[in-house]
Amino acid sequence: MQFFRKGGGLIASVLIAGMGCLLYFSGLALVGGPLFLGGLVLAAWQGMTLVRNRPDPYDLSKLWETEPEPAAEPDEDWGEDKSLGFCHNCGHAVPEPYARCPDCGTPVR
Repeated sequence: MQFFRKGGGLIASVLIAGMGCLLYFSGLALVGGPLFLGGLVLAAWQGMTLVRNRPDPYDLSKLWETEPEPAAEPDEDWGEDKSLGFCHNCGHAVPEPYARCPDCGTPVR
C-alpha cells in the first residue's frame, strides 16, 4: 500500500502513456502520439523523483529517536537460598526451574 501512495504519479503517467499508445494504434495518431510521448516523459520524471527521494536504509540520524526499553526489574523472590544451575557451555547462572540456558540454549541440568 505504501508503494501506491508514493508511486501514484508513476502509475498515473504509465496509464497516460498506455492510453496514448491505444489511441495511436486505433487511428487517432494526432492525439495518441503526443499523449504517449508525454506519458513516457512524465513516467521517467516520476521514476527519477522516486529514486532520488527513497530513504537511506543506513540513516543513523533516527537511531536515538526512540526511548530505550527500561531495564527488567529483578524478581522479588530471588534470594541467596535458591539453588542455581550453571551452564557448562557459557557459565551463565540460572535458577533451577529453568530447563535451558537463556544465552546459548543448552540444557542446564
